[in-house]
Amino acid sequence: MAEQVNSIVKNLLDHLRFEGRWIVFLVFVGIASFFWILRVMEKTYSTEINQALEFTDIPDDRTIVSDLPDKLTLQIEGPGASILRNNWNPRKNTIRINFRQVFRTQLNQTNLDEWSISSNQLKSRINSQLTNLVVTGIQPDSLSFKLSSAASRRVPVMPNIVFELEKQFMIRDKIQVE
Repeated sequence: MAEQVNSIVKNLLDHLRFEGRWIVFLVFVGIASFFWILRVMEKTYSTEINQALEFTDIPDDRTIVSDLPDKLTLQIEGPGASILRNNWNPRKNTIRINFRQVFRTQLNQTNLDEWSISSNQLKSRINSQLTNLVVTGIQPDSLSFKLSSAASRRVPVMPNIVFELEKQFMIRDKIQVE
């Protein structure tokens, strides 16, 4: 049985011999693969991606008291190369929403507690941040959150710490708590 398997493998290898032309064959397979990938990456694709979300320029006198999503699910359309480039480094592609620009008119009304942004308001801002990609849909459909006026005060803290040093260790200067 083992002899039959060995003879079958040997016959198969004899038929597949390229007589030293393996390197030429592999070079041409590599070149063909490269051009195939280039052609595939030029096509337009539709897909869903998850993008990190960050709010910037929140007024100092307000604080967000509700949970905001840290990611948005975007339905996008664009060339395969642009989609691949966008997914290559997700940290670099964080969607930043400038709070003061989005809520320019509502910021003057100090009694508003609940705020929301529809996906239509977000689309143009997100499209400007994504290179060669078009956003066709956003999940969640809108972002709602609550703001409250920020209150702060300085409270002196008096540390109550007891510690001992190991043998042959000593303190050179005063201990400071910052």
